[in-house]
Amino acid sequence: MNPEQMQKNGTAEYKENVIWLLYWDHYAQDAWLYGSTISFLPDGAVLFENGEMPPGFSVREWFSLTDYQEKRMEPQLPLLEEKKAYHILIRKMDEPENGSFLRLNFYDRQGELLDFCLLREEEGSFTYPEGAFSYSVQLVQGGAEKIRFRYLALMEEETWEREQKALHAETSGERAALENAVRLRRRTLRL
Repeated sequence: MNPEQMQKNGTAEYKENVIWLLYWDHYAQDAWLYGSTISFLPDGAVLFENGEMPPGFSVREWFSLTDYQEKRMEPQLPLLEEKKAYHILIRKMDEPENGSFLRLNFYDRQGELLDFCLLREEEGSFTYPEGAFSYSVQLVQGGAEKIRFRYLALMEEETWEREQKALHAETSGERAALENAVRLRRRTLRL
């Protein structure tokens, strides 16, 4: 819907589709370095190689809350709202396939682990728990010798649904246009 269609009583109510993209932008910060080769490729991807890394360890971690004096970097993750649904997807390739996964950790005000969830697929949804003050996202080793990482995308579940509907409508519209073109061509050939 465009802003004109969403007007009520003379005031526009428009919901932006905000998608946060997270990249692997620091070489050594919060990455597993022991025996690892990390290459930043010209296309923006990062190639992580380590055939000896044990499964279950974090390859890379992103934080919503950091201590600047300790890490010398700002938080990479956006603030989320309690009890709100979000969608996350990762663009990566593993060798062997499905050799890594995401772990989302949710912490309370004291920094104690409140809850966590594992996402073994390339995308999934989660609800930010009540009482959570901060969170982190880990790319976890699950047996991969190589991981070619592009980015993480994080968005509200509503945004994901709107994007999927728009994509489906575009695809359906293209399909309908193609079907009409085929029908017209058949009619032309019959004449």
